[in-house]
Amino acid sequence: MTKERMKALRWLGSLVVVALVGCGSPAANSASGPSRPSTAADACRATVDIGSWTVAVQIDGAQRTTLAMTSGDDIALCSTSRTAEGFGSTDVGVGRHPIAAPATLTYSSSSAPSARAPSSLVGRVPAAAVTVRLGFAEGSDEAATVANGIWLASLERPAIPIRIEARDAAGTILAAIESANGLEPSD
Repeated sequence: MTKERMKALRWLGSLVVVALVGCGSPAANSASGPSRPSTAADACRATVDIGSWTVAVQIDGAQRTTLAMTSGDDIALCSTSRTAEGFGSTDVGVGRHPIAAPATLTYSSSSAPSARAPSSLVGRVPAAAVTVRLGFAEGSDEAATVANGIWLASLERPAIPIRIEARDAAGTILAAIESANGLEPSD
């Protein structure tokens, strides 16, 4: 083997070692290395540098936390995995979803694992809304969490809703969005 080839192999070997150390080995996660965010909001903010955003709604699950964060007309939909060391893999989508006057029921955004049906859905609600229900084609329904003018649903099984309705404290339907073919964000 030539000297140049040996030198190239040593360089390549060093590069592989550096790459492995930077990919989660104990050396990369030691006390002097980077630490994981201690809150879901910090994990979301660190992912896309959205430091000044406010958490509007947060749903804590066994293995992941889903948040809707707002800044003016913008909504960030964030999902982050939970580990014993803090929060890990984080996905964030940010979009402009203007606030109507008066506020209306909207289905603003969703996120899904690959090209499947969404598992996280978010939208805005009328001011008097205290509950939002999502209905699905097979007849089931799910309650969304409502706070700060935003509704957020985190589904165990990804699905496309055919109906979304907002209700007031008395149970009166304030607004509904529906399509037998399935709803898409911004319907």
